[in-house]
Amino acid sequence: MRRGIPLAQLPLTFRDAVLFARFCKVRYIWIDSLCIMQDSEASWKAEALRMGQAYANSLCNINATSSSDPSGGCFVSRGPDAVKPLLVRPSKNWLQHTDDVLHLCYSPDSWEVNVEKAPLNTRAWVLQERLLAPRQLHCTAEQLFWECRECRASETTPSSYPDDFWQDSATRYTLF
Repeated sequence: MRRGIPLAQLPLTFRDAVLFARFCKVRYIWIDSLCIMQDSEASWKAEALRMGQAYANSLCNINATSSSDPSGGCFVSRGPDAVKPLLVRPSKNWLQHTDDVLHLCYSPDSWEVNVEKAPLNTRAWVLQERLLAPRQLHCTAEQLFWECRECRASETTPSSYPDDFWQDSATRYTLF
């Protein structure tokens, strides 16, 4: 395996991650199940000591967040309108609004449903990766989400989720 693995022999998720890394001109990629000998306590003990450093110094984690196994892949084919932000300009008297602004409509549960409760994030070891790595790219069935230590965003909200998004859902105001 150190000399190389034919791309065609890898599961779809691994192929997608390798191709994405190549697209981003990233030379090295770490895939746990390829870099740690599976069912080998000695391999796990040796690599576990270095994983914190590896994740902390990584560029970005590519997560097949919606996949339940390595055959699911990272990317989903869909039309561009599936993630096009919905902007609404309410009429002047709607809910006493007098300002002439656009309002972004978004699903307040999108992050929770597509990232936090996704199959990948039900695995305990993923928490370590999310906490240590500086950036995460979450490939989900709905859209791409990303997070770093400063913001969380998605294709629908590329700048970041609105500040009030992370408040308690009972006090959160959205138009969706």
